[in-house]
Amino acid sequence: MAEENKKTPEKIKKEKVEGVDDVKVKRELYEKDQELKAREKEIAKMKEELEAARAASAPSQTPNTTLVEQLQAQVENLSRQVIGLAPNGAKLRFREPVSADLVKEGEEVTFTARSVLYVVASYRDYRGIEKMPPHKLIIFTYAASDRRKEGREEQVINFSQYTTNLKTEIDFLRGHPFYGITFGENTTEMANEDVSEMQYRARAATMLATMTPEVVFQRAQEYSIPNWRQKSPEQLRHLIVAAMAGEFKAENKRQQEDIVKRNILRQLSVNEKDKE
Repeated sequence: MAEENKKTPEKIKKEKVEGVDDVKVKRELYEKDQELKAREKEIAKMKEELEAARAASAPSQTPNTTLVEQLQAQVENLSRQVIGLAPNGAKLRFREPVSADLVKEGEEVTFTARSVLYVVASYRDYRGIEKMPPHKLIIFTYAASDRRKEGREEQVINFSQYTTNLKTEIDFLRGHPFYGITFGENTTEMANEDVSEMQYRARAATMLATMTPEVVFQRAQEYSIPNWRQKSPEQLRHLIVAAMAGEFKAENKRQQEDIVKRNILRQLSVNEKDKE
């Protein structure tokens, strides 16, 4: 028995080689994962640049079509690179859709965002698990601009849209913390959303997404949500988001008022010194 378990030089050499190969594969996977994260950061930065370009343009103008098309093409290219980042040509995070993923013809769903370009990459749930889109990065592309005039002020509302016939993507988007906040299925509702309110609710939704059901129930009680015991955690999340957004808005208003007061006091102090 001892002879059988005794390691020969050939066996030792083989084990060493296998160990080296295993370390090499792990290193490659780690490097590809780091590269993937870098690509996702590039996409996020590109989106910010697009939004900055839109904000810098005159309020009465629609976005520069050429700029929008260039940035959309770059994001699409990065998306393809992300899909092919795994070693040996394998998909690292996404899978190819199959016929079972398709909805019936005519049941496709169009999602709309109040943005020139909107990218849905991933989010983390209350367990800390990263939820990725099932097949690829989901990119809402520029669809149209709507001019609205209130008195002398003219506002341009930009829309981007994403249409899918995949049930897997529909379920993912409907389960996203930002669904109904920064994007949704009702274009009219999204058009009437206040951008600043949207930002407050998006901040609240991000915080709430990582809270366990137990904490959600606790928050519902703290905010005195009516009949909170009869509601599920998912139903409560939307109600709590609205309450938290209200707090953020009130806090921001207090901060702005405080800044105004300090500026007035500073100016009064300067004026008193000038009189002396």
